[in-house]
Amino acid sequence: MKTGCLVLLMVATMCAGMTGCSVRVDPPPSREVVVVRDPYAPVRSVRSSVNLRTCPTTRCGVIMTLRPGDNVRVLGYDGSWANVVVIGPEVEGWMSGNYLY
Repeated sequence: MKTGCLVLLMVATMCAGMTGCSVRVDPPPSREVVVVRDPYAPVRSVRSSVNLRTCPTTRCGVIMTLRPGDNVRVLGYDGSWANVVVIGPEVEGWMSGNYLY
């Protein structure tokens, strides 16, 4: 039994015979669900610093900067732009395909 469950069980047991005693259990914190579209997409490494963008053009916003050695899953291409998911933070975006090994 996990420690948190054991403590809750002990408090509930001690409270059972007491008048006006109540135990409140908060739900677990919500978690963000990350969906990877293709977990079998080929993995490539970034060869030098490059911006990950919201769409396949330099006019789009920068999500983050990738560093040499970062690994990405390539979901597809639009010309010389690669649609990728960064392994680790699982962030999806677009980068120049020229910066991939």
